[in-house]
Order: sequence, then structure tokens, then C-alpha cells
Amino acid sequence: MVNLEAKISIQGISKRFEKEYVLDSISMDVFPGEFRVILGQSGTGKTTLLNIISGLIAPDKGKIILDARDITNVPTEKRNIAYIFQDLGLFSSLTVRDNIAYGLVVRKYKEDVIKRKINEYSVKFGLQNLLDKYPIELSGGQKQLVALARALIIDPSIILMDEPLSSLDTFLRNSMRWYIKNLAKSMNLTVIYVTHDVDDCAILADKVSVLSNGKIVEEGKKEEILDNPKKEETAKLLGYNIINFQGSKLFIHPYKIKIGGNIQAKIISEEKGIMFHYLLKTEFGEIYAIFDRKYDEKYGITINGV
Repeated sequence: MVNLEAKISIQGISKRFEKEYVLDSISMDVFPGEFRVILGQSGTGKTTLLNIISGLIAPDKGKIILDARDITNVPTEKRNIAYIFQDLGLFSSLTVRDNIAYGLVVRKYKEDVIKRKINEYSVKFGLQNLLDKYPIELSGGQKQLVALARALIIDPSIILMDEPLSSLDTFLRNSMRWYIKNLAKSMNLTVIYVTHDVDDCAILADKVSVLSNGKIVEEGKKEEILDNPKKEETAKLLGYNIINFQGSKLFIHPYKIKIGGNIQAKIISEEKGIMFHYLLKTEFGEIYAIFDRKYDEKYGITINGV
């Protein structure tokens, strides 16, 4: 049954390539103004799902409902969906101006409207002095801004993002995360963003859907998923230790292991970065721990929950 309050409702989407299911009965509702992150490792079907939502690939089963309208069989160009690809998809032969205008031209907007909107969005994204340049002349951050301007200029109902920050260096990636987050909130955008990066999820998401082997294994508010995963697949993806204790499996984050306690831990490997990273051998097996100071085996450790 369609949730009429949802901006987009994905209902029982399945897709198989040859004999293997890439997506198996995927369902989710994303609400107006929500930033939904789909978190999963490479090869779990994240991009395939975006391609189905956008209309680039047809599902074998299921429906896509956008603004209470079934768009499952509607052509891509008539879906009013913006898609920012992993490589951004800027046209190398077009100037920044023409890249930004591309969606308007395809939709056959009048020339005066195109000029007005290019001016509006170039100012909004600080691109007014770059309009005659080509993508090869731009920095990584500038390319991101052009891709965002091109996506938003068509006033889309929803924006799809396929790991668009993956090619950026660490500092710029952090900066762009906050830029995208603040932009989405200020413009009340509805976004579906796929990534394998937990930091993307931690900063950007309102809600998280965890995709594993073509299925949604867990979803909920960001804090619920990141701080208290319920499924082993989610815990592994987030870097938690899986510990067998008194017949139960405990999911323990490396930061929740503390120096000092009666659990003996032998150092297998040690690395010093900003923090101290350890692979330790314990009665519960090998565990990964992150400390703010150097660990000495004589002190033992405490594992939260054990």
C-alpha cells in the first residue's frame, strides 16, 4: 500500500542480472525534506537501485511511486529526478554555463528563462566567474558545485547521489559533506545518497538503510544505526567487533574498549596515527581497539557490555 505522505515510495523492487539477484524485494519510503543514506559495500546493488529509481534500468518486479504517481514505466527524462553520478558526469566538451543549462535545454525551456536561471544558480554556487571555463580547468570542489547546480536548476522532486565525493581528498571531502548537508536543509531537498563510507553517513544522513547482498537488512534513524546496530551485517560494515559472550553475539565498537580491566589482551599489531590502533588477542578472539594513549599489556582491558 502506498504511503501518500512519502515523497518517494520504493515498493518490492527486484532486479536480476543473468541468474543472480542484485536487488531482492527492496522497499522503503523517503519523506519530503529527508536525507536518506543507503549504506553498503561495493557490489551490494546500491547503484543499481539508483539507476532503477532514475529510470536508466527497468526493474524485474516492483514499483516506484514519486509524489503519489507511479513512474515505474515513465521515461527518465519525464521523471523530474536529478542524478549526480560518482564521476559527476560533466560534459568535457561543454563550458560550465552549458553544463549547468543542460537539463533546461533538454526540457526545452525558453532561452530567457535559461539565462535567468543560469545567472541565479551560478551566483548561488559561486560559479559566476567560471561560466566560460571547461571542466578540465576546474578544481575537484568546483566540479562538485557545477554538478550540484546542474542537478538543482531543474527543480527536481528528488535528488539521487552516487558516492559523488569519492574522488576528493580528505579535507575537501569533509568540507563538501557539510556544504551538501547545509544546502539540503536550507532548500528542503529530498535526497537519496548511496555510499560505503561511514563518515558520509554520520554527517549527511537523517535516516539510514543498510543494503547487504541485495536486501535492506536494517534501517532507522542515523543515531540508532551507527550507535546500536542490531544486525551482524551492519555491525561489520560499521567496523564493530563481533564478540561471542555467554551464548550471545555482542557488537562492540573499537572506541568502546578501554585500557584497564581484568580481560587480558596480548598485542598482535600496533600502529600510531592520530590515535593508537591495536589488534589484540583476547579470550574472545582477535579484536580491534582504538585508544587515545599507548597500551601496556599489564593493564588489561575492559570491553563495554562484557
